[in-house]
Formats: sequence, C-alpha cells, structure tokens
Amino acid sequence: RHFKDGADLADAIIADVLDGLDQEIPREADWRIQVRAWLEAIYRRLVATPQCVQMLITSRGLSVAWVHATAELRRSLAAGGLEGRKLGEAVFWVSLTVGGFVQQMLATPLDKQIEGTIAAIDRLPPEELAEMAAVKAEVRDIFNHALDIMFWRMLASIGMLMPKKGRG
Repeated sequence: RHFKDGADLADAIIADVLDGLDQEIPREADWRIQVRAWLEAIYRRLVATPQCVQMLITSRGLSVAWVHATAELRRSLAAGGLEGRKLGEAVFWVSLTVGGFVQQMLATPLDKQIEGTIAAIDRLPPEELAEMAAVKAEVRDIFNHALDIMFWRMLASIGMLMPKKGRG
C-alpha cells in the first residue's frame, strides 16, 4: 500500500541501502581519493545486500537511487576536471564496472574463483601450461587484490580523459 508498484518498492530499498553515501566521500580530497571512496562504499553496500544488485534496474529503467549515487561519482570526477561527454563516459563506465564486479563476486565466491582458475590452468595442454605457469603462481594474489587492481586500472583509464591539469 505504501508503494505504487514493485519498481517503486525496489527503488525505496536501494535508496535505503545507499543512504548516507555522500557522507563517505571526502569532498576536500583529491578526485582519485573521492572516486576510491565511492567505489569502496558502493562495493561494500552492494555485497552486503546481494538482493539489491538485481534491483538496480527496474521495470522503469535504472533505479533513481542508483542514479542519485552516480551523481555523487559525477561530482568526484568533475572535481578532477572532466566535463561534457568525457565526464558522462567516465560515470557510465565506472558505475557499470563496479556493478559488474559486484555481480561477479556475488555469483561465484572469491575462493571458488581462485580454485576454479587454478584448476582450469592445470587442465591446459603442457605447452600452454608452461606459458601460464607465472599466471598460476600469481592467481591467489591477483584475485585477493582484484578490487585494488580494478580501481587502479580504472583510474589510469580515467586519467587519459582528464585535461592535463587533472592528471597529476
């Protein structure tokens, strides 16, 4: 009775999960620190409430609460000097990447991803197994630092869009 429909209910739930996100972004900090804070806050909140990931898109499109959260991201990226189409692209790709990363982590727990990757490498033909030996040796570390790796790669990509003054 309190909601118009399922989409309205889903948006209210997402709004509750994301409430206070703006308070976790240190607005006086460098844009990279702001983006990192946003990324970590979104990741932590969505992983803690896995049912919400499926609610980010409703029958009416993206959840208004999710779009509100991406506005926080937009402010951080704009603080680095992005504007116009480049700013829009960066918001789109960062929000899409973190959403996809969360979905992957929820779909298959990290320990299963690690063991599955190692097992798959072990099933390679001998010549490919030799090529992948270095990768196999690093799989645990790579997976355990996946959020950091994603963040630094994302920052490097965004940095290419920044005007020279914002790259430093």
